[in-house]
Amino acid sequence: MALQIENPEKRKKAERIDRLLSLLFSPFLGSTRRRKGRCLDRVQFRRILLIRPHHLGDFIMFTPALAAMRRRFPESEIALLAGSWSEPLIRYNPHVDRVIYHDCLWWRKIRPGSKPSSLRYIREYLRLFHSLKQGRFDLAVDFLGDLRNILLFMQLPGARYKLGFERSGGVYFLTHSRPFELHTHEVKRCFDLLEPLGIREEPGNLEVFVSEKEESKAGEILKRHRLREKDFIVIHPGARLKIKRWPEERFFALAGKLRESGGHDVVLVGDRSDRERMERFDLEGSGIVDLCGKIDILVLKALLEKALCFIGNSSAGMHLAAAANCPTLGIIGPADPRRTAPHGVPYRLIQKPFDCSPCLEIACPLSDDGYGACLQAVRVEDAFRETVTFLSTL
Repeated sequence: MALQIENPEKRKKAERIDRLLSLLFSPFLGSTRRRKGRCLDRVQFRRILLIRPHHLGDFIMFTPALAAMRRRFPESEIALLAGSWSEPLIRYNPHVDRVIYHDCLWWRKIRPGSKPSSLRYIREYLRLFHSLKQGRFDLAVDFLGDLRNILLFMQLPGARYKLGFERSGGVYFLTHSRPFELHTHEVKRCFDLLEPLGIREEPGNLEVFVSEKEESKAGEILKRHRLREKDFIVIHPGARLKIKRWPEERFFALAGKLRESGGHDVVLVGDRSDRERMERFDLEGSGIVDLCGKIDILVLKALLEKALCFIGNSSAGMHLAAAANCPTLGIIGPADPRRTAPHGVPYRLIQKPFDCSPCLEIACPLSDDGYGACLQAVRVEDAFRETVTFLSTL
């Protein structure tokens, strides 16, 4: 079976590792083989582990599947393995009984911040292994199809039933597996994985829960800046990778044109790194409400619930807007809209056609300054025209 990895070099490396692990573990997989193919439709598992230690946008797109699991197993204990950066998104989620935070080494390497040594990570994993072993999970589900997740979080700790994708290897560790379709939307793909458990419903909306505290803070922001509900536009110029960011000066110019022509207030949001990039512009003099680096992600979600629309790159912010039921205009560049378009809300996407797009590169070979060439091809006039057309449909 060919592995579903788009990068040819990574695929060859994964195939070698997969063959080696298959030979090493084959004598010890008797119980897994006996459970393969058993019907899970009517099984009521006592303890379930869901594995989703990925980036924020991926986690938000997983939330409808989490809600479906709770509906399917209302009496089961559902534990979630997630990265620590996902904590705000889980904080008030009623569908989870327990959260196990673990920052996978391979995810930390591509995230901002300090990188742990391999020795330190081994110690962290051993503590996690003990916790998972003590959990004695009847069912473990990996939503990525990552060989490392399957081996380290499902096989070695001894989950009884193991469900995952046929993607990067380790299918011999799984008792039940599903094909991985590269161009399926991430929300639907999660539901395709759950079909062996009897979950065959259509995906619901994205869910990020906030408390009264965040709602109150969002209300205070509206009062302080004299913003009218459903009459202001939120712009988020950030994305984790520079290749996915439309140049900041174009966001600033777009905000100015929207204020001048449509009379809409514009609110700028983002994290500290976004704030550093936007400080070179005269935000106060332009009349833009500058909240960049000043509010957390849950207050932002509460604010998006009150906004007219959201404009941003393909990022966690775009999916947070969808979770807030906020109409979304995405400037998506190298992203694949078949996989990551906003889910469950009215949306419009701006993407210039390039032969190499969509892509999964972390640096654009056609660009000298780091911004994706396909994003640089989007002019301010293009984004303004699309925004005006989109607003007229709301």
